[in-house]
Amino acid sequence: MAKQKSIRRVHAPVDHEPKWSAATPPERIDIILAFNWYNVERDEKDAAKILKTTPAIADQFRTLAWSKRMLERGYTFPTNEMATYMDRMLEFSKLTKKAVVVANQKPAVSIQERTLGKTDQIIGEMEGLVDDFGIRGDAAKMNAYQWMIDNEVKPIHAGRIAEYFRNEAKQVFLAVADSVLKEYYAAYSPKRLKNLLQCYASIVMDADKLSANASKMRKPRKKKPVSFDKMVAKIKYKVKDDALKLQSMDPVKIIGALQLWIYNTKTRKLGVYNAEDVGGLKMKGTSIKNFAEDTSISKKLRKPDKTLPLVVDGGKIQLRKVMDGINSKPTKLTGRINKDTLLLRVS
Repeated sequence: MAKQKSIRRVHAPVDHEPKWSAATPPERIDIILAFNWYNVERDEKDAAKILKTTPAIADQFRTLAWSKRMLERGYTFPTNEMATYMDRMLEFSKLTKKAVVVANQKPAVSIQERTLGKTDQIIGEMEGLVDDFGIRGDAAKMNAYQWMIDNEVKPIHAGRIAEYFRNEAKQVFLAVADSVLKEYYAAYSPKRLKNLLQCYASIVMDADKLSANASKMRKPRKKKPVSFDKMVAKIKYKVKDDALKLQSMDPVKIIGALQLWIYNTKTRKLGVYNAEDVGGLKMKGTSIKNFAEDTSISKKLRKPDKTLPLVVDGGKIQLRKVMDGINSKPTKLTGRINKDTLLLRVS
């Protein structure tokens, strides 16, 4: 009886990684022993190096990693095993590609977070104004309103800007009584501290003004009748005047108002239209209609920056006294509104 042929094993010793050559093709048992060797002697970190990925992903594809390493070291897969290997490699590629996309995705940023971030950036830039005019220069020469206009600061940022610099001003006030804060401002002379406070106050007022002007231009929540919009469709007026830090209101508000205050920036004339009856003022083309000709007058201003704030922000009692307080000859109004006219206020 012929002697049974023994199984040939070309698997390397335990302390050596398996290797194959064309001269000694492996048998099935050699492949099983090779996989056993990699599972015992190597871990997910080694698999990650072979597949060039993370240990967490490589741990799911250890067999694929060992197969790839065996191919690199001379092993040749049979046709059916090679097809399985390629399918597994495709699955691995899809998973790793998805992982890269997810890793590179930026977290979604909300509108509120984006707004706060932009506002903080603007505040940081405005600290430069404080350095230039509040600490080293003259606060009276600073025009924070114009700076905000030039730098396209939006009204949505203005409220937070005002709040921030209002708190900065409070700190300076508190420094008088607080020993820690007092020490912080010790290097400032009383005159310099006063200049710094003036700088903060100017920024706060101008930021509040920018926010208030936006409210004037905002359309009323309740939609006006279409006919009102048509009435004011052709009106030409001055939308804003940055030098005066004033902005016109929505002309739709003129319709039905009992009183309208205007200011012509070219002639420097302040005017007030009083309605003829309870039906209120009306508009036709570019002209005001249904106003009382005898009481609707204008007067030239010597100091617009002093008088106009009373018209815009003053109470009803103050408003009644504005025209009487202007020492110039009254002129009757014609009802015409032009490109130099600011629409200040209605009541």
